[in-house]
Amino acid sequence: MGRASSADRVNRKCDRSSPAHTDGDGPICEAIGVELPDVHPVEAFIARLVSPSRGEAWVKFREETLQRQRDRALEVLGETERATGLDAEGVFDAVRDQEQVADLFLALMEVAIRTRWHDKLRALGRVLAQGLVADSDTAFDSTEVIGRIVGELFPPHVRALALISERGPFNPGLRPTDALGDWLSGTFPGIGPATTEVGAFLIRNGLVTNPFYANGVLRITDLGEFILNLTRETDPGADPAGSGGPPA
Repeated sequence: MGRASSADRVNRKCDRSSPAHTDGDGPICEAIGVELPDVHPVEAFIARLVSPSRGEAWVKFREETLQRQRDRALEVLGETERATGLDAEGVFDAVRDQEQVADLFLALMEVAIRTRWHDKLRALGRVLAQGLVADSDTAFDSTEVIGRIVGELFPPHVRALALISERGPFNPGLRPTDALGDWLSGTFPGIGPATTEVGAFLIRNGLVTNPFYANGVLRITDLGEFILNLTRETDPGADPAGSGGPPA
């Protein structure tokens, strides 16, 4: 039997005895006239706002969203395959064999499906690859930290990091009452309006030095260079899975 179209599923009345018509899914079924098993609570909330006449549009939106999420996950996996030399089956075998890697995989994929920035998707794939080849708990713990930082990155963070890296160590002349973000805004207007958060993020995560504790010098750290390279097309170079771990 062929798969029902979106329109057919929308026009089909909900079967209250169906597995999809549960306490959690029932409101969706009644709201848009279609069974949607395994829905996210946010989807349940949105669906309550959708009238039956708009059900087809909702189903189409959900299908397109799921396809985007699949594409993003595949981009991460593709980069992991490239970095490790494993095929997809080999990656999943490694993930299944190690509980900590499975946890890392799930955490990175949760970030990936909400990410449309391709550089970040590739960086997530490289982090997963490093987790797969980590040869000690210490190395893997470092990879998890790297994964957390990459998961929180947005383009303004990377633009600021790249600009600071290109300029090299220098004294920005900050006063105790100045915020790094304010200086970034005046010096690198291309970063965008969220410079206060960008500056705080870079310092908080050890990606740049804090001028107030580094003799007034602002520079990118080894960890910052490592994270920056993860978001670029080139090989990241340093290997947090190696014996030395990621740069401090």
